[in-house]
Amino acid sequence: MREIRWLTWEPFEYADCLACKVLPVCMGGCGYRAMFVNKDRPACGEWKYSLEHYVRARYHREKNLKAEAKLPEMV
Repeated sequence: MREIRWLTWEPFEYADCLACKVLPVCMGGCGYRAMFVNKDRPACGEWKYSLEHYVRARYHREKNLKAEAKLPEMV
């Protein structure tokens, strides 16, 4: 019974997930947690609320690394 429930679980059944802008990234999070820990409610990961900050920080880090690579070495 658990296997069938596991295979048929989808985040598209929840209004919160359907309205969420990060659904394509997380796809409802961990199916096991949603079914057995949170009583059939998807658990939003903490990264959902800090995704924009993470992407911006990563962009600036990569930009700085690229700029440092272009600097001529001083001898």
